[in-house]
Amino acid sequence: MGSSKRVVNNKKYIVGGDTSGNIIGPAVKIEGIDVIGFQVSWTGTPTGTLTLQISNDGDVWATSGAAATGNPAGGAANGFIELSTAAAFARLVFTGSGAGSLDSHVVGKSLS
Repeated sequence: MGSSKRVVNNKKYIVGGDTSGNIIGPAVKIEGIDVIGFQVSWTGTPTGTLTLQISNDGDVWATSGAAATGNPAGGAANGFIELSTAAAFARLVFTGSGAGSLDSHVVGKSLS
């Protein structure tokens, strides 16, 4: 019997998010996923922090502690944030302000 890997395919996650206020991405079901990563890019002049939140029920959320490789700091750029967790759901959160747009893609996979 072969094992089947679970994946969250490379898909658009947030498209054209308005960075003038906070952005909370939709929940991604990650049961059976060992690692998940969010590639993020932004334009304009946003300033803020990217975090991942996790949940087991999709209603109560906690910040994961995963650190982004880049955060919006007043100009166009990009970053990446990844997480290895036993949680059932994850979502990307931008907390900040400034004029601009935020886009993200998400990929996840099981390692076994």
